[in-house]
Amino acid sequence: MFDFGVAGYQPIWTYGLSDVVREHGHRLRGLSGRTLTRVWVVWDLQDDEWFCDCPVLFDFDGEQVEINHHKFDDLSLTWKTIDPTVRSGGPT
Repeated sequence: MFDFGVAGYQPIWTYGLSDVVREHGHRLRGLSGRTLTRVWVVWDLQDDEWFCDCPVLFDFDGEQVEINHHKFDDLSLTWKTIDPTVRSGGPT
C-alpha cells in the first residue's frame, strides 16, 4: 500500500458515505465540540506548495485524524498513525 513517503502512514480506503459512517462515524461524532488545534500538510519545498495527494492531519486537542482523498469517492481516514514531529521523506 502506498504511504506517500510519510513514516507510519498506511491509508485504509473507504468508498462512499456509508462506508465512512460505518467505519468512522462514532469517532467523527466524538470530534464535535473539540477545538482544532493543529493542521499538518506535506509541503513541496522545491515548488513551495502543498502536496495535495498526501494525507492532511487534523489535531482536535489531542485527537488526531489523517484524511486523504482519491478519485471521486475514495477516502482514507486514519487515526494517530502519523507523528508530525518526524520529518517526512516526502512523496516517492
